[in-house]
Amino acid sequence: MCMAQYFKMFYSCRVPKPDKDDISMWQGSKADAPKHIIVIRNNNFFAIDVYHADGEPLTVNELYAQLMKVVHVSSLTSDPVGILTSQDRDTWAKVYNKLTQLDERNIHTMDKIVSSLFIVCLDEAMTVEGQDRLSSLAEQILHGGGSHANSGNRWFDKTLQFIVGRDGNCGMVFEHTCLDGPPAEKLLDNLLTFIKNNTDEVGSETKTLPDPSRLKFIFNEDITHDIEKAKRNIDSQVEDLQMYMFEFDTFGKDFPKQNNLSPDGFIQVAMQAAFYRMYRTVTAVYESATTKRFRGGRTDNIRSCTIDSVCFSKALEDKGSIESIDKYRLMRKAVETHKARINEAIHGMYSVDRHLYGLQVTAKEMGEDEPTIFTDKAYKIANTYRLSSSQNPSGHMLVMCFGPSEADGYGVAYNPRERSIFFAISTSESCPQTDAKKYAKTLTDVLLEMQALTINGQ
Repeated sequence: MCMAQYFKMFYSCRVPKPDKDDISMWQGSKADAPKHIIVIRNNNFFAIDVYHADGEPLTVNELYAQLMKVVHVSSLTSDPVGILTSQDRDTWAKVYNKLTQLDERNIHTMDKIVSSLFIVCLDEAMTVEGQDRLSSLAEQILHGGGSHANSGNRWFDKTLQFIVGRDGNCGMVFEHTCLDGPPAEKLLDNLLTFIKNNTDEVGSETKTLPDPSRLKFIFNEDITHDIEKAKRNIDSQVEDLQMYMFEFDTFGKDFPKQNNLSPDGFIQVAMQAAFYRMYRTVTAVYESATTKRFRGGRTDNIRSCTIDSVCFSKALEDKGSIESIDKYRLMRKAVETHKARINEAIHGMYSVDRHLYGLQVTAKEMGEDEPTIFTDKAYKIANTYRLSSSQNPSGHMLVMCFGPSEADGYGVAYNPRERSIFFAISTSESCPQTDAKKYAKTLTDVLLEMQALTINGQ
């Protein structure tokens, strides 16, 4: 397995540039690596060294003392410069350039952010009264809730941002350029296990430590105008995103495994059948597959929609002519086909998406005409993913979430635990044809029907 991504978690950051961004990563020795993190509270930025001069990390008590210093000196809310990182890349690159040209202190501040281990965002309360707690929390972690909430308390270019709310809720948002889901999940798994097993109590500070360094941004009326545009932009996106997170607790991955069925295949087939039930059509389905068996491997596309999954989706809607045992056989075949697709994808035997994308980019960089395959109607249909999905397995109550890849589609992340399955479903509020809660209800019904087919089909 290629472990390269684990070395890109810390110290890394995306840096906006015209046409194509840069990726900043620490290339020197571990001994010479930066020793600070960034803490953001009320849109105020601070740098805190988390290692002593002798290389020893700060203790829990010392970290607590430093964080409390930040809390005490950041009660007033500053202008949300961080919200600029939520803009489209070309717009942000222009503003980034203006900031660097305006004052050397901006260069110093952004260099400290870019070179830091990671960012800790100390947010206000993250759950919204009147909303479902899990869904509200997922939205806050993903985007901060808008300019009136915590979206300015971020630097979205940074690979790792740990979010801690005043109400005790917490999570992590990661920038995808350097990192895929599995390493991020592994990191969170280890953190949650450590927190669960750690019995240390926060006490008094044991050493005199230098105060956290406040980082300043200098800006003018022009950049203030850019901040206002960024506010409007993210508020529009926040308003348009519908996120619904729920726990399906009738069974988890234990049930498919007990019946010699792939849990992921079982869930994927159910997702497609639910989509077909709602829309009476099928769609291309994206499911990421890790390619870490290859050096530098990232992901490829499993393309979960198959002839067998379509046959089962249609059969499940038949109310009389197809016997239950035949539906069960079709379901089982669809799940087995999916399992085979996964195996082919992770071994580089089936998926072609990244190869084709590479050819498309190469043609563009060489100044050649775009190959006709990329303008073909069939290719466009095959790459319109109204279902975009990702499995994020963890023994903890952990679910990653993301937005839909199509305006009339769904983003579905799921964590198949032993006795339950957590789902995070997203869609666009502006699309009248989609509804995350309705899809969740349909998916629940389909999972229960597939359970019954399995029990009766044995």
